[in-house]
Amino acid sequence: MENYKYFLEKNKRSDLYSLFWIFFHFTFVFSPVFIKATNIIEINFIFCWIWFGVFANGLINLMHEAAHRLLFKKKQNSDFFGKWILGPLLISDFEGYRKRHWIHHNKFGKAEDTKKTYLVNINRWNSLKFLIECLILKEGFKKFFSQFSTKTKTKKGFSSLKIILRFFLIQSIFLSLIIISSIFLSDMNLNEVLISVVTAYIFVYLYGLASLSVFFSTLRAIAEHQVYNKIGSKEEKGVLRNLKCNMFTKLIFGSYGFSEHATHHQFPSIPSYSLEKLTNKLSQDDSDLIAYDGYISTIFKLIFNDSSNHVETF
Repeated sequence: MENYKYFLEKNKRSDLYSLFWIFFHFTFVFSPVFIKATNIIEINFIFCWIWFGVFANGLINLMHEAAHRLLFKKKQNSDFFGKWILGPLLISDFEGYRKRHWIHHNKFGKAEDTKKTYLVNINRWNSLKFLIECLILKEGFKKFFSQFSTKTKTKKGFSSLKIILRFFLIQSIFLSLIIISSIFLSDMNLNEVLISVVTAYIFVYLYGLASLSVFFSTLRAIAEHQVYNKIGSKEEKGVLRNLKCNMFTKLIFGSYGFSEHATHHQFPSIPSYSLEKLTNKLSQDDSDLIAYDGYISTIFKLIFNDSSNHVETF
């Protein structure tokens, strides 16, 4: 098994192939932003907001892959993509995220665990309450400001300035692309261009990311980790769970190896595209790695489960 694990670690797919799928994924996720900006296709802006907000969670999963330095063959390429593309576009401190994430791996289910989202109570009416809190941006602001917690910050001063400069540079380029697309790919006048650009950037992109993406990324973490039964590899106040996926739930929740989450926690150095093969091999001897349910069914079980089984936060 050690030889097989070593083989999966070292035999990474080509960077060109990875870039192709990343480009395809980015195009799919960001299409509604540019569709709204150009009105090239008559789609309601609410639909564009839902499209981007729901599926942007997949790009958050991609940032996780970059944080593990598994996106490309060379670690520095994963670092560059995380720092210069994913972090600024997802309004996240990539380096801080990586540090917090490694603590999550090492302290999972313990009081020191930096990841608290899987402990959110979605039982019964709490699920509706949590959705409303996401829509009014309470959770989005909490998630944003939690990045700057003194408990997880290791660098100050010049490093923080670099993060801010990267953010403004990439956001300026992104906004410029939206404006250019709106001007040259539509026949709208300047007032209509302004309205379309503001709607696309502020409502579809920023609000979608801060509301629906936060909601669905939290549901993903809850499905993978929150305790409701004894299925999965249980560790104190959390559980490690592999989950079944179809193409739709893979795009929303389980992309980049997240559906093989229990396997990933055991073998964090294995690229996401090899986790399914490893899981199939290991699950023959380890029933904790068998995926019994999917994301949707697990979330519904947690919503309608007896609230007395809910795990309180640390």
